[in-house]
Amino acid sequence: MNTAENATTSALLEIARPIFRARRLIFAAAIALFFLSVLAVHLRSVYSSEGLFQLVIPTFRKGPLQIAEPTFAEHKKVAAALSDSTRFSEYLAGRQDVSADVIAAAAKQFDGSLGLNPSLEPQFGITRAESKQLVDAGSENSSHLIGVRVKGRARTAADAKTVTELLGDYVRDTAYLTQLREFVLTQDASLRAQRVELGERSISLREEIRIRQNKAEKLSVLAGKHRNLTSATIVGVTDQTVRYLPVGSQQLAVDLTLLELRQELENVEHTLTKVEIYATHYGSLASRLSPTQTGAQLIAEFPPALSIARKTHPLISNSAQSALLILERDALKIRDGYSLSRFVSPPSQSAASSVRWLFVGPALLLASIILGVFFGIMSRWIDENKHELLEANLPRN
Repeated sequence: MNTAENATTSALLEIARPIFRARRLIFAAAIALFFLSVLAVHLRSVYSSEGLFQLVIPTFRKGPLQIAEPTFAEHKKVAAALSDSTRFSEYLAGRQDVSADVIAAAAKQFDGSLGLNPSLEPQFGITRAESKQLVDAGSENSSHLIGVRVKGRARTAADAKTVTELLGDYVRDTAYLTQLREFVLTQDASLRAQRVELGERSISLREEIRIRQNKAEKLSVLAGKHRNLTSATIVGVTDQTVRYLPVGSQQLAVDLTLLELRQELENVEHTLTKVEIYATHYGSLASRLSPTQTGAQLIAEFPPALSIARKTHPLISNSAQSALLILERDALKIRDGYSLSRFVSPPSQSAASSVRWLFVGPALLLASIILGVFFGIMSRWIDENKHELLEANLPRN
């Protein structure tokens, strides 16, 4: 029994002796490896930040322009634009107000075919009435986007928060640009067609009024010739057909028709005046569109386009003044609505990096000690047996 214990003790001493001899080297190696490991983990650590971004856009669903939350259909258009890698790169290149580290971290958020989908999570909400409508109609267009949960990542907590804010700005700018670009192009094409149609209708009405006036003059001459007749009827000529109608009835009918035609012409002229002002305004905006344009830059083009419309068309009629007031009101709504899209609360900063050290720190320390022991023993052994190793490697004669 003593022999077995002595053998075990001797074996343990053989193991412990080189460790004890190399204790200083082992300690130094373990400390060095630990700090190198900590530095490596810290350099690769990623902080995260997220926040709920409330998004509103200019909409033209019914009636005048409104600033409202996007519908599901409108969000699909915006989401497609958000996944455009070229536009995202151009937007980042134009943001000179943030550091290069933030730009680089934001660029890494774009994940290949997934785009920015992992970083931008839409949050939808519907009312009870809309819920019933969805069930009845089987449509998702009533569902409104109440916000976008934006998630940013970076090497520092401050940069992660800035990346989140930058992505929120990108969502707002892209949503506005998508809506306004489509609206401007649609309005430009529609107003051009309306202007042609109203112009042709105005010409047609003027010609019809001329014909009716000629008829009224003929009736007046004919009535003058038969002023002394007691008969209730005279021969009248209408539309190349001979009819026997009372003079008063024919004149009354023509006068009523002329009154209706003149009223319609006046309405058409008023509408045409508005359409021409709108067409000038949106035509100017359409000519200012460019592929590299941001939403903020497009919004800045509204006042100059409005100024051109004001200079081109005189403000003589109430219709012209009304049209320009509507355009001014819409421009103000668009400008003010841009700032309404914002984070509900400041983006939060994740503490995942600090919590991770509770698990990573001890693991790194244990690994450093093991590697230090191995490195120390091997270094001590090589130092003690270097002569034998050198002799073993010498060539033999």
